[in-house]
Amino acid sequence: FTSLIIKDVRYLENFGFYEDVKTPFFYIYLLYFFFFSVYAFYLLIKAHGQSDGIRKKQIFYIILAGIVGIGGGATNFVMDLTGIYPFGQFVVFIYPILITYGIFLPEVKIKF
Repeated sequence: FTSLIIKDVRYLENFGFYEDVKTPFFYIYLLYFFFFSVYAFYLLIKAHGQSDGIRKKQIFYIILAGIVGIGGGATNFVMDLTGIYPFGQFVVFIYPILITYGIFLPEVKIKF
């Protein structure tokens, strides 16, 4: 409905049609995304240091899931800015697995 963030649609030879995001508001949106992602990690790491026991393990898996999910999803911004394929999308499916495991963390000791 507006062209403040997405300017137009362009054709990329290897991918098909994709949005053209060369607008100042897209960069503000990008800063917004990364600021709150980093802030969430800061809060989780702070809580991880103050926790113990099973809660500490749960927070660890939430942090790990966040790294996978946000890291994989952030590669879409690379596609928007450079046209390079977002290969990080291939690992985003691990996010719900880690979140689920972190929520229902069993008291089973896993030895590697």
